[in-house]
Amino acid sequence: MKTFYLLSVLVLFSFSIIRSQTVPNLPIPISYASAEVWGDSIYFFGGSNNYSGTELYKRIYKYNGVSWSYYDTIPFNHVWGLETAIKGDTVFIFGGWNGGGGKLYSYRISTKTWTQLAQGPSVFSNYGHTIEYYNGILYAFYNGYAASYNPSLNTWTNLTTVNAAASFSSSTVYNGEIYITGWSQSKFFKFNPSTNQWTQLQNLPEFISGGALRTIGDKIYLVGGSTSFSGGSSWNIYAYNPSTNFWTLNGQISSKRAYMEDVIYKNKFYILGGVNENNVAVNTVEFIMDTPTGVEDNVEIPGDFTLEQNYPNPFNPSTRISWQSPVGSRQTLKVYDVLGNEVATLVDEYRDAGVYEVEFDAGGLSSGVYFYKLTSGSFAETKKMIVIK
Repeated sequence: MKTFYLLSVLVLFSFSIIRSQTVPNLPIPISYASAEVWGDSIYFFGGSNNYSGTELYKRIYKYNGVSWSYYDTIPFNHVWGLETAIKGDTVFIFGGWNGGGGKLYSYRISTKTWTQLAQGPSVFSNYGHTIEYYNGILYAFYNGYAASYNPSLNTWTNLTTVNAAASFSSSTVYNGEIYITGWSQSKFFKFNPSTNQWTQLQNLPEFISGGALRTIGDKIYLVGGSTSFSGGSSWNIYAYNPSTNFWTLNGQISSKRAYMEDVIYKNKFYILGGVNENNVAVNTVEFIMDTPTGVEDNVEIPGDFTLEQNYPNPFNPSTRISWQSPVGSRQTLKVYDVLGNEVATLVDEYRDAGVYEVEFDAGGLSSGVYFYKLTSGSFAETKKMIVIK
């Protein structure tokens, strides 16, 4: 199992609402979707044109820093209310209406490759859940139920439940714990993956379901959302201080919206899409908070060395090799033939702690079995790959 720690780099910043539009609006009005950032781009998954899911969007849109484009097609229909979490360029996609209850897929952005993974526990519904990828494990929450998915074993494990009802949940990770909103009676909980325990925190200032929840620095921000089970929406931005267990009102977005998506893109906090007060989807992309370099932020640092299996494998002519390093060190990544002869050096330099990926082109090699080896200090790991021509 891979281990990740969250390191905090302390700097001060002031909260500000900035309604300037530095990213163009979505190509169409979309709600109940999901979005992730990889590299220099935003990837927007699924959704619908209104609260009822009248029209389902089996699409992935990409924003490359200039404009939005149709990137890929989603190969299933349950795209309203799906949830995503990302690790490297692999996106985990969970649930969705209609018929997606407990279904889990992985999608590799760089290769546009879909893989259906193990079915989640039967307690999970089509929508209303939330997921987080943390410390090498995927965590899923729904209406008081919790379960974890281990990608390396392709297995699910049921976790401790909490006796509280929830509607559309939202979650975020802060200091190794997962904070979750969307509970009835404005409740607020956190879940500790290390101890498998729940803690009830101070209630939300008002009932919020389907709001955008995001950790920025040493605060957790809750933006917009539905204000009752029968309708209504909020435009408030609330900030929660984990050290004091206290909520404060920190401003408002440009209009009342719920069930939108949020991303941190190029050091800015964006809210994308959602439904308005009339439960009609919008295409609004709103920059609401600046998080420039020097802001306290959570940086994902690997807790151990890991060399991943190359993908694709077998391959012709190129494949990708990724690995993670918990410390800065001189690292070498080399390729050998079956006789032990070195045929390529992919990396031979000092690298900081982090997650890395390189592309290996075997255009000049013949078909056969090869080995790639990662070395750093006393750590060394070797994996096999196959070239087919």
